Amino acid sequence: MGELRPQIANVMIDRSASLGFRSSCLTVAEVLGRMHRGEYMQLSDHVRPACEPDRIIGIMDELMRGEPITPLILWDVLPTAARGLALQRVAYQFDERFGWENLDDRVPEGRGVTVVLDGVQRLTALNIAARGFYAQVLYTPRFWHCPPGILCFRLSDDPACGEPDFCFFVNGDYRLTQDGPVPWFPVPHVMSLCGEQDIDRVLRHYGFAGDPRALERLWALYEALKLRRSLHCSIITATEQDVGKARAIADSVI
Repeated sequence: MGELRPQIANVMIDRSASLGFRSSCLTVAEVLGRMHRGEYMQLSDHVRPACEPDRIIGIMDELMRGEPITPLILWDVLPTAARGLALQRVAYQFDERFGWENLDDRVPEGRGVTVVLDGVQRLTALNIAARGFYAQVLYTPRFWHCPPGILCFRLSDDPACGEPDFCFFVNGDYRLTQDGPVPWFPVPHVMSLCGEQDIDRVLRHYGFAGDPRALERLWALYEALKLRRSLHCSIITATEQDVGKARAIADSVI
């Protein structure tokens, strides 16, 4: 049996090469930036993912622990083929009253695009966590409303508090504290940080100046989103420009 394993491995390698893939490892910030600029898009007929707050928090917990995220399957589309595709941007906002916002879009004339064939749910969760909001319906005795919730990260490191590392807050409620430091930091604010000086400035502003554990925690979040190349992408190269064939290739490796 042992003699067969190298042969099987060679067949798998040859098959992947014949499908025309190239691989890339990117940071979360790089991928989200490309989606924000319209360089990475999804097909309009792609089913909108179920992306509840627990799922969003779960993928952020995995990212912080350094656990591998299931690779993305992307497809490079040339300008000539991109004109005929119905595309939309990957969502970064969700409202429980109205669902996903209308994000149908077209690729500008003369420009290609990279289409996400598998991984839309993972990217949507990361996009909401790091760039957008999730609006949950909240009921009160007299009325209900649906304010946008921003994902926040706990800066304080007190195991006795029993609070999770991530939590959604609405209307700036993460700032509410009777005294002392503000324990919660909005995750989307990480995207504007650029190194140690910005992190030190944030910690002073939130009342954690000189706190080594808060520094360690915020740096870990910064590293997970902006420095660590944790998103492995298998990209179908531009030699294949038929959407049906590209989907078949993606299905064969999922």
